Amino acid sequence: MKSKAIRKLDNALRLLKFSMAALVFFAFFRSIGGFSFLLKPENKKVVVVQKQDKPKTEDIFGSDVENGIHIPTGFIAKGGYGIVIQNCITCHSSKIITQNRMDAKTWRKTIKWMQKTQNLWDLGVNEDKIVAYLGKYYAPKKEGRRKALVVEEWYELK
Repeated sequence: MKSKAIRKLDNALRLLKFSMAALVFFAFFRSIGGFSFLLKPENKKVVVVQKQDKPKTEDIFGSDVENGIHIPTGFIAKGGYGIVIQNCITCHSSKIITQNRMDAKTWRKTIKWMQKTQNLWDLGVNEDKIVAYLGKYYAPKKEGRRKALVVEEWYELK
């Protein structure tokens, strides 16, 4: 025979289990729309909003520029860097762009590869702007991997 304290504890545990199960059920039921499938669809009015002029991309990001570099991304803040921000760092870090150096043709091939294999959307007219920006500011440099070391004084190992 169970003691009174153990029976109370068992009852409290059952109530807690039931409450948790009910909470999970209602959260799931709410996430699938509840009883909305039983209701008749409403005739919704479509409101047409007059199109406003969009601000230039650089105006949006211009406040974060210091010494010609867009601070949050590290991009050179010239040309179409705003379009690159809007389209490229949605999927990956800006560092993957700033550390790579390719000519415009190779940047375009890379974009086509991302569209084919990585589900990158069609960039439309922005593709040419993006390729032009990347080809200009992130083109290969004509210097080696690193600058040669300048040794002012040699010493002998003994």
